[in-house]
Order: sequence, then C-alpha cells, then structure tokens
Amino acid sequence: MRIKGLTPFMLNNVTTTRLKNTTVVIDGQSVFFRLYKESRIPYAFGCESDEFAKYLKEYLTKFKKANLDCHFVFKGGHTDKEKLDIHYEAENRLHGRDYIPAKQHSYDDIIKPLFAKDIWFQTLEEMGFKYIVCNGDHVTECIALALKLSCPLIGNNMQYFFSQVQYVPEINTVLDENDNLLCGIHVLSNFLRIHSMTEEKVILFIMITDKHIFTENIFNLFFQRKQMLSRYGNIIFIKLVNWLAQRSTEQALREILQFISKSDQATFMEKKSDLTTLMQKRKSADTKSTLYVTDRNAAKFTQSDPEWFEKGVFFKYIPIPYVNLYRFKSDKASNFIEDYDQENSVMISIDIFKYAYDLLTNFEGGEISVEHKNRSSPKIDYTLMKCNSSILKPDYEATVSVFENGFDDIKELKLFEHFVTETLQTFDFESLNKAPADCRLLLVALVYYSRKRPDVKLEVYSILLSYVMLNVVFEKKDGNDDRSKSKTEYVADKPLLDSFTDKDLVTAADCEVAYSIMDKYFKLRFDELCDIFDRKALHPLVEFQRCFEELNFLNQLCGSQFERTLYRKTYNGTFVYKILRAMRNSESQDGFQFIQKKLNPAPTVLAFLSGIIEVYESILYEY
Repeated sequence: MRIKGLTPFMLNNVTTTRLKNTTVVIDGQSVFFRLYKESRIPYAFGCESDEFAKYLKEYLTKFKKANLDCHFVFKGGHTDKEKLDIHYEAENRLHGRDYIPAKQHSYDDIIKPLFAKDIWFQTLEEMGFKYIVCNGDHVTECIALALKLSCPLIGNNMQYFFSQVQYVPEINTVLDENDNLLCGIHVLSNFLRIHSMTEEKVILFIMITDKHIFTENIFNLFFQRKQMLSRYGNIIFIKLVNWLAQRSTEQALREILQFISKSDQATFMEKKSDLTTLMQKRKSADTKSTLYVTDRNAAKFTQSDPEWFEKGVFFKYIPIPYVNLYRFKSDKASNFIEDYDQENSVMISIDIFKYAYDLLTNFEGGEISVEHKNRSSPKIDYTLMKCNSSILKPDYEATVSVFENGFDDIKELKLFEHFVTETLQTFDFESLNKAPADCRLLLVALVYYSRKRPDVKLEVYSILLSYVMLNVVFEKKDGNDDRSKSKTEYVADKPLLDSFTDKDLVTAADCEVAYSIMDKYFKLRFDELCDIFDRKALHPLVEFQRCFEELNFLNQLCGSQFERTLYRKTYNGTFVYKILRAMRNSESQDGFQFIQKKLNPAPTVLAFLSGIIEVYESILYEY
C-alpha cells in the first residue's frame, strides 16, 4: 500500500495508551526498514556491524523495560511472481550504482548494507526475543497472530490502519518515566464510528488513493472536481472521508466511475473484488504461522512431511533468501554500492546458492535465473544460469528433498563440508580446527574467496584484522566501549611472540594498546568519505561479503556444521576499507609488514592475528 500523506492523517485518530506487562506482536519487517538510516551509521563501505548491533540493543531495550512479551514477525518471501517483481523494482529505485558520496541522502535514499538484516535477527536472539519467519504474506500473518493472541500489533505499515487489530504505530513509541511504553493505538471500529464510515467505503477510499493499485493519477479529475486537492496537489483526506460518509456506497461508486474510462472501470471492479477478498481474509486468525506459534505439536516434522518447507522456514532452518530462490527459481543481482563496471558481486557466489537450490529440490529443480535490472530498461532483464549442477550430488536418498523428514539429522550428512570439498577440490579441515570455533566459517569464506579471486591478500588481512579487533580486542579491553572517548597514546615497540590461536592468551593490556592504535580506522568523517570513496577498491570487499553471507546461509541450511558468524564480532565495513587503503598507501613491502609495525606494541594481539593468518594460509596453499 502506498498512499502519500495517509499516516499523518490517521495518526489524528489514535488514542494515547500505555503498554506494560502484556503481549504484543511486532512487525519486525517494517520496523527494520528505518533503523539503519535512523542510526546514522556510515554504510558506504559496508555494515559497521558492531555499531549497528549496539544501536539495535539500545532500541530494543524499551520493550524489555516495559516487560512486553514480544512476537516479532518477518517476511520469508513473496507469494507470487508479480509481487516479487514489484519488490525487485522497489529495491532498484535505491540502487548502489546511483550512490554519490557527496550527496546528502533522504529517508528513502539509503542502500542498506549487507549483513544488516542478519544482525537484526542475531540481536533479537541475543536479547531473548521471540521471532518468526512466515512463509506467506507477512502483513496478513501479523494481523492473524495479533488476533489469535488478542493483543496489540506494533508496526510501521499503513495497511494496519484498515485491519481489525489494535494497531500501534511504532514510530511514535517511547518509554515514560515509569517504564511504560507510551504510544498511540488505532482501532478501525472507532475510526468508522467517528467518521460515519463503513468497511465498504473504506475499500473505496483505498481504491482511489493507493498508488499500488492504480499507479497513474487516473482519479485526479475526480479529486479536482470534488475540490479535494490542496494547492500542492495532495489529497485532502478529511474531505474525501466526509464525502464518502455523506453518500451510500453505491452512490459513491457510481460517481467515482464516471471519471474514468470503460477499461479502467473494468480494472477497478476487478481489483476492488480482490481487495474485498483480502480484507475478509485478514479477519481470520487461522494461518499456518499462527498454528505453529500456538500449537508446537502441529509444527513437528513427520516422515515425508508435505509441509517440510514451510516448517523449515518457520524454524529458521531455511534462510529467508532461499524462499524466493526455491519458489521462483531466481535470485537477484546485487544493488549494493560496488563497481558496476566489473562483474556483479553476486556472480562469485552462484555456485553456493545453486547448491542450496539443488539440495532443496533434490537436484531436480532445473535452471535458476539471476535477475539484472538495466538502468535504461523499465523491465527486469533475466540472465539465466544453466540447469547443470555445479557439483556432484551428496550421498543421500530422498524423494522430494533431503529435508523432507526434518532437519534433526541433517548435520550428520556433512552437506556443507561436501560443497566446500567438491568446489575447492581440496580443503584441510584438520588445520581449520586449530582456529577458534567462531572463526572457522570466516576462514572457509576467505579461502573460497581467495581461490576465486587470487589477488586479494591485502583484503584478507584487513578482514582478519577486523575479526581480531571486534572479537578479541573490543571484548577484552577495560570496559570502555565508547570509541569517541578513546585516546591514542605513545606505546613502545615490544619483542615479537610466537604465533598462537588461543584467545585466552591475548592480554587485556595489549587489547587496550591495540585499541588506541587502531581506533582511528573505525571513524569516518563526511569529508573523508568523499575523499577516499573508490568503487574499484570497494568491489572485491563487496564480493567477499556476498561469499561470506551466502556461505553462512548454506551452513544454516546444512544443519550448522560450523558455528555461525556473529557479524557484530567479525566485520566493520569502515574499518576494513580504511585499513585496506592504509596498507596500499604504506611504504611497507606488504600488508602484513604494515600490520606488524602497527601492532608491535601489542604483541599478544599480533601473535593471535599471526596465528589465524597461518591457519588461513596453510589451508589456502594446501593442494
């Protein structure tokens, strides 16, 4: 739904209330869309994962303090190809190729970086919040769950104004002095009573104002004749509501149809019927997701379960991007900030998500497509990938999918390890086990990336240094996590230590020193951003992030053979880019000499980084 100016009008009809010690459903999808922009965290060089996670924790604290039993709901995919294409078109309006550092971007003009949504999920889990991923229309599922639980629905979607739920617009929610969630609540029945409206008239209201129903301004003449437009050409909603209230539904419909063509009248009636059906459907609390939430026995897997896919999505075994991949045999080319004169960053990961698709379809799904959008074309262009599987099928037996009986025993099949070995021909998993468990998936991704793009040694060093800083240095330094207050002090060089991979051997004192040395690379002024932004230098880092994210998704699908990546403890895009640039501009012979010189005053930090690099190189060069 897209009705310009509707939300401010509807907010005039909310009633102030306070929520505490109660249950709520939260549309996590709509809330997420504004959070990275609102955080004002830099995004041009990739996600500042640690800072975004910190911001999310601060945001979510209000729900904890109000002691709300929250059920977050997220969209798992699209229900039909037409809606998927509309989604792709909407995303392409915010395209990385159009990003200009010197331009101040508006609310709707931010390209959310890779990892951002995964950090949202991970933060919810770390803070103990419940969330579900639904397989159908998530707006319908949010409404159904709120009706089922008889509780308010918090979100930022104007469709809820016209539903049967107690709708709380999230954007104005704050804590009061007693830790109650102070908010406004909208109830459709109250709106109808106050304005002498009916649900049938609400449908007419939506039909002539929603730009997603009629994209062209075919009702402009109607609004002009009825004097419902402001001097700026915007609809004056109170005049429209009053006009509808003064007429019967039939009379209002006849008058509206007089202002549009015969062909548009036919389309109008067809879409009105669809909207009526949808609004009736949204009065029901009975969906698969609500059943799974309220009756966990119904969500248990059975042998040859016909709902294996829906349950896999609900229980988060199947990553969200795989829903559209499985349903529509398609993935989307990158629209992130990268170099569009080079191969699209999605291409380096094709083998990964093709293997995931083959597992979901028992290696019988055929070809998939990667959808590219030409700048000059109003339509989506399709680049097809042939149906031949990139690797041999693993040794398992299944009728529909390897997941048809559930996911309990999937890890034992070592499907992820099979992909890595077959794709890279060889992989030293014994050496990998020398690294900390939370680093192993990162090393798999770096080896995969390096074998696909051989000349990326400096990129690898910068990424591994980011892991060491976020995972060890930030965790061990003396309790001060405010980077704005750090001070860089003179520190003397110290003797080198033998390398190791045990985090416990890294000292807190050395972490303080390393923090003071490296802190400046985490900071980014606006003028500095404009000066150092280089798409060509950024592109290989975006390619790595795509590999890293896709391998995390595949690991999740394959039963989490490796400990999943906590992005907030692994990757800071600003730091990685600035360190990479500093290495390239240094007088040192190679990147590691630059790092060695920098971290020499923090010998245990340097020794730990050296140990991780040695594990990486022993795997990379083992053929």
